[in-house]
Formats: sequence, C-alpha cells, structure tokens
Amino acid sequence: MSQGQYEVPQQGEPIENFTELERTIRTNEGRILFRGQPVEAPCLTPWGMGVVKIYAMKRGNSGVLFGVGNETPPILDWISAGKFSREWPD
Repeated sequence: MSQGQYEVPQQGEPIENFTELERTIRTNEGRILFRGQPVEAPCLTPWGMGVVKIYAMKRGNSGVLFGVGNETPPILDWISAGKFSREWPD
C-alpha cells in the first residue's frame, strides 16, 4: 500500500453492485466476505506481511478494487484481490 502526496479517493460503490464471489477473499483458513462493514484481511505490503482493514469496494480499469487502511479510516489505497495474502501473519 502506498500513501503519497496525493489524495486517495474515499468513495466506494454500493455493496449491492457486487456479487458474493466478487466480495470474497480466500485465505488458507477459509474465506473473508466483505459485507459493507470494515473487516480485517491479510495483505502483503511493501514492508512485509500485515493485516489491513477493508472499508469499501469499487470497480476500476483492472477489475474490482478494495479500499483498505489501518485500524480506522481513511482509505489509504485501493488494491485488487490479488494483493491479499492467503496466509495470516504470525
């Protein structure tokens, strides 16, 4: 995730615009289903493995994007499902 000198868009799309499959992130311990409320997910960041919170979803040129951040908003970055890890950090 990166946070530069630019403003990260905070607005996502209504959760109803996405299928359950699009809202699902698979991990080795099961799955995470984003239901519109903040939820934790494992993520590989430039600093290593960590846990982020998902706050929103939207569609981008590369497909579905998840708005992620720390313990509390704001959204720090929009990432694709492929950026999430299957394993949780220790």
